[in-house]
Amino acid sequence: MIRFENVTKTYDDGFEALKGINLEFSEGELTVLIGPADAESRP
Repeated sequence: MIRFENVTKTYDDGFEALKGINLEFSEGELTVLIGPADAESRP
């Protein structure tokens, strides 16, 4: 198992992509995190 607790991602311009996210992945589980269409254009 992999666990992330209270994860935050803020870009230099102040945009908060993630704020206080908790995730838990069990063995053999496939998980995908999808963002907005313009997420690829961020540094």
